[in-house]
Amino acid sequence: MTKPIPIIAAVAAVIVLILAGLAVGPWVRLSRIKQDLLVKEQVIASLKTENESFQQQLTELSTQRAELETRLTTLQHQLTNAIQELAALRDVQVRYDAVQSEKVRLDVEVARLNRERKEVDERVRRMEAEKRELEQTSARLRNRLMLAERDYKQLSERFVQMERQLMQYPPVTSTGIQPPRIEAAWPPVIANVIVPSAAVVSPSWASAGEPEAHLGLQTGAPVASPGSSAAATPSDALHVSMSQRAAALSTPQAIELPPIVVRRGQVSMAASPLIRARILEINPAHRFVVIDQGTDQGVREGMTFEIIRDSRRLGQAVVVRARPRLSACDLSQVDAPGAIQVGDLAVQRN
Repeated sequence: MTKPIPIIAAVAAVIVLILAGLAVGPWVRLSRIKQDLLVKEQVIASLKTENESFQQQLTELSTQRAELETRLTTLQHQLTNAIQELAALRDVQVRYDAVQSEKVRLDVEVARLNRERKEVDERVRRMEAEKRELEQTSARLRNRLMLAERDYKQLSERFVQMERQLMQYPPVTSTGIQPPRIEAAWPPVIANVIVPSAAVVSPSWASAGEPEAHLGLQTGAPVASPGSSAAATPSDALHVSMSQRAAALSTPQAIELPPIVVRRGQVSMAASPLIRARILEINPAHRFVVIDQGTDQGVREGMTFEIIRDSRRLGQAVVVRARPRLSACDLSQVDAPGAIQVGDLAVQRN
């Protein structure tokens, strides 16, 4: 009967332990749950804190995003404006290149115009110099023509006086009466003028600045003088015999005269010979010459003269202005530049 008591006690202890375990287990779980809740509350609190910080960051990021979107919109507008400005700048660049090309072309044109202006200025200076030279030459020629006309007038007056003196002497007849020597009635200068076979014109021109000029004459090569035989004497016939010519040549200054026969009414019927003249003045720069024959000798404007020296043709001249005893001619042809000289012969062209 003693053995069942320990078993019961053991069973009772086990039951007590079981009941104690059953009574202690919930409290242990509850404490554990409380600890878990505390940990979870701490985690939740930390998560709340993190969530609040995240919310703040999100708010800040939203604000930054809005700002960035605003900046992006602004930058997009700026980009659009920049693209438009770039396109405008490209147009400006194209226009600038065109302007540069035009500038280069205009620079070339300006350089060409400057060269042309210099050439024109040089031509103007040359033309002004030529004009001054022409004016001086014209004044000089006018002065010389005036002096030549004055000398011609004086010579004409002397010629008339000598003719009157000659008319006082009787003509040569069959009775053998000899007229006085011609140099007694005509001075050498006048004799040289009217005698075709023994006169040459030797111009002695004075410059425009000299107070006066004269036309000098000297004996030499023959020069034609149309009309001189007709004006030599008004008598019906004048014959000079060989003995009279020999007597005239016996003196130192005698001049040989060919037989001259002039009858009234027959002068106009004679065939006019070709006009022969001498060159008195040359202007090579302007191809201009002056000859010693004029309208009194039959020279007319437009006549053509061949310039000759020693049977050699040197050129051709055309009369542009004729005065009583002088004529101005343009050199239409010059065979050899510089070959024409004062004193060369000018013969009328057929």
